[in-house]
Amino acid sequence: MLNQAQEAYDLTGGAFATGAAPDRADRRRRAPLVVVEGGHLDADARRGVAPEFWRRVRLVVCAIMVVFAVGCVRVALTVGTVNLMQGNAALEKSIGEAEATNTDLQVERSLLSSKDRIRRIATQNLGMVYSTEDEALS
Repeated sequence: MLNQAQEAYDLTGGAFATGAAPDRADRRRRAPLVVVEGGHLDADARRGVAPEFWRRVRLVVCAIMVVFAVGCVRVALTVGTVNLMQGNAALEKSIGEAEATNTDLQVERSLLSSKDRIRRIATQNLGMVYSTEDEALS
């Protein structure tokens, strides 16, 4: 710190800058320079941020990260559930179409394999007749 009431000492010549030689009584009357630690605004500004503040900031950041992670997991589970439900709906539709096709094919098979239809096609279209005797092939 600079005390403007003190005289400067000339280091090159050994005498004081004013040219007058100091006497010993003058030196004793002056109080020694005492440094008093400040404890108010300037000291608080130089001290920095309190460690308790940083602990709270870390705690808040950790809480935000946990909430974000839980939200991401929840969104991922919801997306997976929706995709699974859409797949199930598509499978149910496909199964319904396959069952309808199966029913149509069973009806067509029963119509095409009826004995009356086969007999009519054989006798009318192909000119076949029933045999009157038991025939055996040798």
